[in-house]
Amino acid sequence: MALASEDFVPIVRRLIGRGLFCAKSWHRAGFANKSHRDAEHTLSAITPPQNKGKLMPLYEHVLIARQDISSTEVDNITDGLKSFIEDNGGKVAKVEYWGLRSMAYRMNKNRKGHYALLNIEAPAEVVQEMERQLRINEDILRTLTIRVDEFSEDPSPILVKREERKRRHERY
Repeated sequence: MALASEDFVPIVRRLIGRGLFCAKSWHRAGFANKSHRDAEHTLSAITPPQNKGKLMPLYEHVLIARQDISSTEVDNITDGLKSFIEDNGGKVAKVEYWGLRSMAYRMNKNRKGHYALLNIEAPAEVVQEMERQLRINEDILRTLTIRVDEFSEDPSPILVKREERKRRHERY
């Protein structure tokens, strides 16, 4: 079995970057039988450079709060999440409050909910703890966290739609 071919190296780099390539994988790939020097040389060719610094994953997080709480309480919840993330080494790039919106179906006897979007740059453990805290909170109906490659600099489609609606209303 050959060491790493030209096509194999980018795949293994991605796996190492995601933490999915470990010693067992190294052994299964047949590298364990090679000499220590060859293994180090191959590993140095495969691993990504470490001088970039630690890059944290990017997440878009949407939460839906109960309709009977006020918008200031939703702002307090998002401010609490923001401070929690920043205290644990993360960063919140953007917070958008989408307002009280109707839902497609009832959730826990609620037909409407306060929607908020957070763009988060934080370690996975911090995001998991944040989601756990939100599951405990009775004011939160649902949450959705999605890992993204990059944040969009544009306002979200919800805010764009709201602005278009305001402009149309002002014309008449």
